[in-house]
Amino acid sequence: MGRSHGIDGDYLGQVYKDHLSDYEHWEQKSHAKEWILIAKNMGMHLSIDECMYCGRLYTFVSNKDAHGGRGTIIAIIAGVRAETVLRWLLELPRELREGVLDVSMDFSDSMKLIAETAFPNARISLDRFHVFQDLSRHFMKSFSDIRDRILVEIKHEKAAFEKKVEKLGSPLYMRDEDGNVLMYKYELIVSHTARRSALTNLYKTGMFDNREMMAISGQKSERVLIHQGGCQ
Repeated sequence: MGRSHGIDGDYLGQVYKDHLSDYEHWEQKSHAKEWILIAKNMGMHLSIDECMYCGRLYTFVSNKDAHGGRGTIIAIIAGVRAETVLRWLLELPRELREGVLDVSMDFSDSMKLIAETAFPNARISLDRFHVFQDLSRHFMKSFSDIRDRILVEIKHEKAAFEKKVEKLGSPLYMRDEDGNVLMYKYELIVSHTARRSALTNLYKTGMFDNREMMAISGQKSERVLIHQGGCQ
């Protein structure tokens, strides 16, 4: 909105807070940094979790039926200790708290105690996000352990191989009794040697002239052809 009207966004937000939102006359302003309760947002399906906000850890109670939109926040309470959170959460009307059917949460024992005490009739369940987060954490730990073990095994095998090569010579080659490397003749032939031999053989057949042999071998001049193939 600020961009469309050529107004600085931070300034517009400050103006809204100070003049348009009625924030100065908000009945919860005096204790908003410690706790906020909005009983009208209560529903039957809630979630409870902790979250860092402005450098402090807060407990958030939310109405899942609002899907993160208007009417989602039910309570924001500084701290995560059960006695601290319950001190204010129990201020919500009892009939609304007893009407809650289920509360989703993470693996925290503190959050479980809070949910069981504040919402006595609700079914406590672990939300999918934290279940998958915990599974991913264990999977990555197992993966890391297996990877480290394999790397250690590879390191030991490499050291043993190098030690064997140092003692007996490389096992990639056959050796005679004196330790000299035995190689097949074709292993000594490179592509350049093979091409020269092919040109010489083609020349000796008498079936091809120089230009035909240049087309076959890829040579660009007769001088190079004669030099490499021994052709006259």
